[in-house]
Amino acid sequence: MKTNATFRIGHHRSLPVPGRAEARLSAIMRTHGSAVVLSVRGEADACTLDDWRRLIHEGAALAAAHGGPLVVDTGGLGFLGWRALVILAEEAAEQRGRGVAICLVSRTPTIARMAAVDPLTAELAIQPTVVGALSNLSVPPTDAK
Repeated sequence: MKTNATFRIGHHRSLPVPGRAEARLSAIMRTHGSAVVLSVRGEADACTLDDWRRLIHEGAALAAAHGGPLVVDTGGLGFLGWRALVILAEEAAEQRGRGVAICLVSRTPTIARMAAVDPLTAELAIQPTVVGALSNLSVPPTDAK
């Protein structure tokens, strides 16, 4: 049975950034079969790293509970920093050992080039679309026992 539930994780939270009144990072989590799609908006930078880490961890936990992969859609991000990419790669490596695949969705070629620089981030699966990520990840049928 296919579910399409939507979970709102947190809310827009103002974070102080020098030179700007606030920075925001928010996300919506939804299921697609046994997969979990985490769509993030705002900026994943040094000021939002704690929120980024929490969102990725919560998404991975929900994916593990559903027995499927986590797809992190960064199409709504204005900025994805190196440290945020490393956090995602670390969580992916940890979850891989638990049988949970994590895929980054980014339409920006720069992100793939950044990821290729370091052996840890080079292990990250990167797709240009959510549909492509869901198609390329092994998603077991939800009614299989």
